[in-house]
Amino acid sequence: SFHSALKNSYQAEWITLHKGQENEKRVLCLINPSRLTEEFDKKVLSIDFEHGVKEGDVFYWDRTNMYWMVNLQQHAEEAYFRGTITRCEHQAVIDDKLYWITLRGPLESNADWVGKHNIYINNLNYSMRMEISKNKHTMDYFSRFKIIKIQNKYFDEDGVEYTEEHRWQVVATDKYSSNNIIEVYLKEYADNPLEDLVVETNE
Repeated sequence: SFHSALKNSYQAEWITLHKGQENEKRVLCLINPSRLTEEFDKKVLSIDFEHGVKEGDVFYWDRTNMYWMVNLQQHAEEAYFRGTITRCEHQAVIDDKLYWITLRGPLESNADWVGKHNIYINNLNYSMRMEISKNKHTMDYFSRFKIIKIQNKYFDEDGVEYTEEHRWQVVATDKYSSNNIIEVYLKEYADNPLEDLVVETNE
């Protein structure tokens, strides 16, 4: 019935695994809305086990021109791989290598002001939760107080794409709950172009 749905279902979609790598391949799967949430950036992926998809994998959904991460496998399904997926709209720069990530936040709805002697300043109080694929590189890289850069893309009124980077500080990591995904908790950190220039010069 699953293979029949791949041929006839409205939810059948083409995705690209390992895009840009030597083992890149385009495969057919099913992508359905999640019944557990009304969020548009969360879906359910159904794909044949033979393609080797697992939690933490990031794939390219051809029709949407977007990358998605497999978050959690639904082990109750035995005939094929079934799992929740989340849209990746940002990339993190790690040792000059880009990783597609999922982000949640910031959730803060007000500014954090402190004052003394009639001088008031606004603290950096934004926080975010990030998920990234777990491998030796990311395991070694992420530690408390680490400063990372996250890329944010946007389009101007003429449709020209721009990319900006901002710095965030790691305040906690969860490297234990999943064998394939690391959860990273971040707080807003000041951008300092001069500091970046010093680092690049020393390198």
